[in-house]
Amino acid sequence: MTILVTGANGGFGKVLLPILQKKYKGAVVGTGRSEVESADYFSRDITDVSSVTELIARVKPSLIFHLAGSFTGLFENDFQVNTLGAKYLFDSILSEKLDTRVVVVGSAAEYGAVLAEDNPIPETFPCRPVSVYGLTKNYQTEMAKYYARTSNIDVVIARVFNLAVPGLSQRLFYGRAEAMIQAYKNKQISKVEFGNLSSERDYIGIEDAATQLIAIAERGTLGEVYNVGSGLPKTMRSLLIEMLSKDGISGDVIVEASSESVGRKGFDVPRIYADISKVASIQNN
Repeated sequence: MTILVTGANGGFGKVLLPILQKKYKGAVVGTGRSEVESADYFSRDITDVSSVTELIARVKPSLIFHLAGSFTGLFENDFQVNTLGAKYLFDSILSEKLDTRVVVVGSAAEYGAVLAEDNPIPETFPCRPVSVYGLTKNYQTEMAKYYARTSNIDVVIARVFNLAVPGLSQRLFYGRAEAMIQAYKNKQISKVEFGNLSSERDYIGIEDAATQLIAIAERGTLGEVYNVGSGLPKTMRSLLIEMLSKDGISGDVIVEASSESVGRKGFDVPRIYADISKVASIQNN
């Protein structure tokens, strides 16, 4: 049994990979665009058909955790990675006639515009993405469902809410907060300045996220979507205070400015958190 993790050198992949290697006794290999010298890593481009085809033919994975993703905000870039990358994986599996289970990792950004009273958000909630990332991830989900229906590809979708794990991109709040806290500790800045911190999100740590992803991989139903989250709302301010307190820093260093003054753009959903009853039901089986 060989397990493949795409996007293995990204923020989520770096912390998930060792957990999976421990769980599956080391039979786990990673892939990504970055050059990494390791016997269990393959440098491949998920947007290159021939690269993906060669990888699948070589590894012949029995399980794939498809984490590779892009959120540049540029449609052509994000569509290539988030949507077509999944298609190339499915086509390669079919070409090799493999019986591979694929866990496609989606995003809560697929839900898009939600109202406070819509929460907690179930998997049946209509997707109304308001970002290029959310749109192209939703295309990925629909692509996965299409292949499950028409080609019997053994795929399940894990729709991940907000991750609270180290090393994330600074385009994400958690990664940006982590970088700013480090800059404060290094005395490069005297305050930690953000835009609106009253928005509520569903933040989940790596251990809980990994546990839910493994349950989806092992017991999820073909073609189904499963939310991955804590099931609880948390304001961005309270999360930031928690992060600061771990380093012994008072919340008094926080400055909340207008979103425009710190360069924050786009639609801001005031409150969104997951209904996790569906994934809980397979965890408890």
